[in-house]
Amino acid sequence: MVHEAPCGTQNRKRQFDSECPMYCPEYYSPVCGSNGQTYDNICFLESAACIAGMNNPNAEPITMAHRGGCNGEGIFPLLVS
Repeated sequence: MVHEAPCGTQNRKRQFDSECPMYCPEYYSPVCGSNGQTYDNICFLESAACIAGMNNPNAEPITMAHRGGCNGEGIFPLLVS
């Protein structure tokens, strides 16, 4: 065995200890969740949504509201000259 981690988990950040996805790629491509929280990328949002759903199955599910941060971070305007 070359390494103990499952294939495809290298260069990923451990996210949660549960049945939900636990590893997310470490790249910044922010997304805004329907809960008003900015996540580093869609994987972190999906992990948070899974944990929230497990903790409170009757709660409104967390979904992606839009790409880019909730406060506009991570969105670069198109420059037209």
